[in-house]
Amino acid sequence: MAPVERDAVHARGHPGPLLSGYTRGHRELEQRLARLKGTEAALLYSSGYQANLGVVSAVCRGPRSIVIHDENVNASFRDGLRLAGVRTPPSR
Repeated sequence: MAPVERDAVHARGHPGPLLSGYTRGHRELEQRLARLKGTEAALLYSSGYQANLGVVSAVCRGPRSIVIHDENVNASFRDGLRLAGVRTPPSR
């Protein structure tokens, strides 16, 4: 990859694979992270918000899932729960 292309792909504020496309660089980084952590695979998100939405909505499935949390839980975590249709008892 030429320096200009590399800098464009790895620039700060890069929107990540979701908006800019999944590249060979993304795949290689995911594979290296998986090897480093000793896991089968890794998944890149460009922000903590996207990570919370993706992971929470993938792990929690619909109204049969119940998640108990305090009122200080991150807003993106709440959005992930809402996206997944998870019941959340009132917190205090």
